[in-house]
Amino acid sequence: MHDTPNLGLRGWERSARDFAQHGVANVRVFQKPEKQQQVSLVIDVADMEALQAYLDLEEGAKAKAEDGVVDKSMRMYMEVK
Repeated sequence: MHDTPNLGLRGWERSARDFAQHGVANVRVFQKPEKQQQVSLVIDVADMEALQAYLDLEEGAKAKAEDGVVDKSMRMYMEVK
């Protein structure tokens, strides 16, 4: 979860398209009802190495900054099967 001032749904649609090009199969966005700038994402990652490589690139850093992502707030988990 992190604060995303002034992002709005259109920003998330752009982010989902960017993610799709870098190993992500699906993005679900959750907002806190009483504080809509606080969001959490649940993403299905088909290729974790591709996603991590993108996030480490200048392009990924720029996208995170535009979306208001705070790196220390990011948590990555893998599904236990």
